[in-house]
Amino acid sequence: MQANKNGFFYVVDREKGALLSANAYTEVNWATGIDSHGRPVENAAIRAMKDATIVRPSTEGAHNWNPISFNPTTGLVYLSVLDSTSIHAAQRDWEIDFHDQTTGLDRAYRGPVRDQWLKIESKGRLVAWDPVAHREVWHADQPFPRSGGTLSTAGNLVFQGRGDGKLVAYRATDGKPLWEFDKGVGIMAGPMSYSVNGTQYVAVMAGWGGPTTLANRPTGKGKIGPGRLAVFSIGGTATLARVEKTVPPVPMPTFKLAESRSEIDKGSCAYPVDSTGPKG
Repeated sequence: MQANKNGFFYVVDREKGALLSANAYTEVNWATGIDSHGRPVENAAIRAMKDATIVRPSTEGAHNWNPISFNPTTGLVYLSVLDSTSIHAAQRDWEIDFHDQTTGLDRAYRGPVRDQWLKIESKGRLVAWDPVAHREVWHADQPFPRSGGTLSTAGNLVFQGRGDGKLVAYRATDGKPLWEFDKGVGIMAGPMSYSVNGTQYVAVMAGWGGPTTLANRPTGKGKIGPGRLAVFSIGGTATLARVEKTVPPVPMPTFKLAESRSEIDKGSCAYPVDSTGPKG
């Protein structure tokens, strides 16, 4: 089973490799479905791009690298979902340049579709997905768009770290929050569990970063701080020091740019931070 970046959840026969099902687990507009051969059926209206196109999900993917987990008791898969969009404006008379990016994206595009795109808010969810019924059973909204991987246990629990630094335990059957702990730093990794001398532990690494965080984009929002590993058990009494993050003031520049605002905008299009545009 795989929650693909393209917004479709694939179930494949593990012995024969045959596609059993592929269904959208979030809003998808670039394709209308997946055919029996596992190939997407593209949406012609989105492909046309007469002006520019808003694509769902975004280039970051509806789900990215963060681990998903399957609970054989509930029969559900637990995964983080990013509800976000990208904009694509085709570059006119574009030809492949083997010494540059080959996206064909017109980063200088400014038009009504971009204005519409900038108003769309990115959101994040923890989703319990039924791979047999091909549907969402429950979800928990997240404070920030991106969040961490999941761990499901035989005790009817799902553990997930969030961008705000909280490790949360949900009831696996219905998503009710049962416990949380604030680690002070956003969590992207998936928790893990192990046992020593009859005591079960849950461990998770906290750390927040990545391209969208470095680019200061809304989908990268989360608590930044030093990476820290924390291990939990029932009856644990250890305390975790608070993360005190100080940001020194940015000094005023001591020089004056000779370039105009339009020249600066042109340069930002020639050397972009990422392929999704200056959102944020």
